[in-house]
Amino acid sequence: MEPSAQTKLYEYSDLFSLLIRLQNDSRLPNKFIISGKKGIGKSTFAYHFVNYLFSKDEENKYNLRNFEINKNNRSYNLVKKKTHPNFLLIDIIENKKIIDISQIRNMLEFSNKSSFNNKNKIILIDNIEYLNINSANALLKVLEEPNEKLIFILIHNSAKKILSTIKSRCIVFNKNIKSDDNIKIFEKISNKNFNQVFNEEFINPYITVGDLCTITKFSEENNLNLHDINLRDFLEIILGSSNKKYAKDLNLIIRFMQIFFYNTLLKNFSHKLFDQQSYFYQKLNNASKYNLDFDNIFLEFKNRVLNG
Repeated sequence: MEPSAQTKLYEYSDLFSLLIRLQNDSRLPNKFIISGKKGIGKSTFAYHFVNYLFSKDEENKYNLRNFEINKNNRSYNLVKKKTHPNFLLIDIIENKKIIDISQIRNMLEFSNKSSFNNKNKIILIDNIEYLNINSANALLKVLEEPNEKLIFILIHNSAKKILSTIKSRCIVFNKNIKSDDNIKIFEKISNKNFNQVFNEEFINPYITVGDLCTITKFSEENNLNLHDINLRDFLEIILGSSNKKYAKDLNLIIRFMQIFFYNTLLKNFSHKLFDQQSYFYQKLNNASKYNLDFDNIFLEFKNRVLNG
């Protein structure tokens, strides 16, 4: 389920309560970053806080007691359809590698317009680590002197670097969710028992609730039984997938490479595998840093490690 459509929120009551206290004291920052591992629900949290702000004076307002969005709320449905006059989402467009300058220009145009009903306008930028240098510099100008009615919520995957100049102009809230809690959240969202869906190899510090939901959907669409499949075979399948939606999910593939190395070394340490882990981690870091192609790295991993 897309974060904008997820009406229940888990494991974010501490941050939510903090932001509400800040707002009640008229100290809510108008530009802040939520940073943490990809797949732990940062975007879902952002949409919930957006709904809390927008729905305060509306019917079917946000349920703070249960941290739940009312599906009949007007703002919820407008934001989900991307038609809310006071809300703008900036994210990577499908089949693109970066957030490009044209999206930031649209943001500048939006920020200069008057807000509807004199309410706060909110700009949510997901995956800010994928801003290129031109986009980042254009964003900086707005962050330095934002409109008083404008709130920026930036989502950051903590495994990736962002410009220090952007980070220095925002309040940063770091979020971490333990692997056991990720499993509990998965079970609440999916109404599935983890141990009935997955085997024990999928229990790992790297895995997130987003990963679990994605691979569950992948297994259902491809008639896979994840309870009877090991990580090596799963990596073989996802690396060879013809389904572009999953084959191009770099973060998912990289995390399962990490999980494979972690679990294998934990069970049966070898210097060869340890050296291979260091080698591929370095290649992945370089590919991210210099915006290089990942396909050759995945193919080499498959030939040297999985089939070696």
